[in-house]
Amino acid sequence: MRLLSSSYAGNALQVRRSSDNTTQDIGFTASGDLDTATLKTFVGSGDGFIAAWYDQSGNGLNLTQATQVNQPQLVASGVIYRENAQPFIRFFGSGTNYRSINLAADMTTVGHVSAVMKFSSAGDGFILSHTADYYWHSNPPSVLINSTYASASVQGGNGWENGTSYTPTSMPWPSNLTVAELEPSAPSTNIHWNNIGSDRNQYHDISLGGGYGELVTFSSALSTADRQTLENSEMSYFSVGTLPVTWLSFTANAAGNAVRLRWQTAFEQNSKNFRVQYSTDGSTWTSLATMSAAGNSTTTRTYNYVHSDPPAGDNYYRILETDFDGKVRYSGVDVVKIAAGQKEFRVLQNPVVGGVLQISVNMPTTLSLFTMDGRLLRKGYYEPGTAQIRLDGYAPGEYIVAGEAGSVKVLVK
Repeated sequence: MRLLSSSYAGNALQVRRSSDNTTQDIGFTASGDLDTATLKTFVGSGDGFIAAWYDQSGNGLNLTQATQVNQPQLVASGVIYRENAQPFIRFFGSGTNYRSINLAADMTTVGHVSAVMKFSSAGDGFILSHTADYYWHSNPPSVLINSTYASASVQGGNGWENGTSYTPTSMPWPSNLTVAELEPSAPSTNIHWNNIGSDRNQYHDISLGGGYGELVTFSSALSTADRQTLENSEMSYFSVGTLPVTWLSFTANAAGNAVRLRWQTAFEQNSKNFRVQYSTDGSTWTSLATMSAAGNSTTTRTYNYVHSDPPAGDNYYRILETDFDGKVRYSGVDVVKIAAGQKEFRVLQNPVVGGVLQISVNMPTTLSLFTMDGRLLRKGYYEPGTAQIRLDGYAPGEYIVAGEAGSVKVLVK
């Protein structure tokens, strides 16, 4: 119920109000949150039910429910259901009085599923379900995956809750809001599903107000970095668990024949170190350096690293953070293209005549002017383009113009 794809221009939900059973699409705010103001205006003081939860992937795999009595609920007496301050769809299934929202056809390939979910500590529920089979069966209210009935592919895969790894059959019952993830061992073997809310339309229902805040599926397994990027996003947005590091930013920028990396954290807990990782294809990574982390910090921390002489072409960078307990987290990935033979600046006239030093600046950089014995005369930051530096008042002779990755000797006449 938040905007996950920048290319998606549709709505989040179709909601039915209880006052007259009219339905209306509800979209997103400019910041990507569910438009709760429009939702509350539409529903008024009554109840609001989910007729459709729209797919943002572009594949049209919407979850829908046309039968009113089977629709899950988002609003009760004018108040939006929430968990950790975020909108939350609640299911109140019970036998043949189940609530569910359904795919038009089976999804037969699942390589990874991530659900922001919560079940009642005395209720029923499961991560995905089917009208005829029970491949994703749970063992309520103790563990999320049943060691007897869930499919061998699901049981034999990988599982995580709030970023902590579990074997699937040991994943705890999510009685608090939880980011629950499953990666089946075989993405197309005994894992198909076609709804959330009711297993076989009567036997196994999400009951007592359990439900979902977000559901994301992939056709193949995610890399560790991609999975953790998704985890970080969900755990942060839904205020779930404790992230060891809260990232403020990570940037990589060309600086002459080098790349300057800079990252900031707003919060660190139990953080041991950062490893600067580098790749030329975005797939195979090499660690360039290891830098100590703050350990525990609640203030903004800034880290810098310079990669000297990267090859021409695309250069990929990311930061791998490691906790003292061995857990790891990745930053996002930034890409820098290095042109063959590219330099950060070029002196256009040497010797300098007329008291004006003209420089062609190829990339954002800081330029300094030094005497031949190393005394700094002036320093400034320049954007790409032609820069003119007045040298009036400087005695004729030789000087050094230095950038961040190279220098040139100039003669002033």
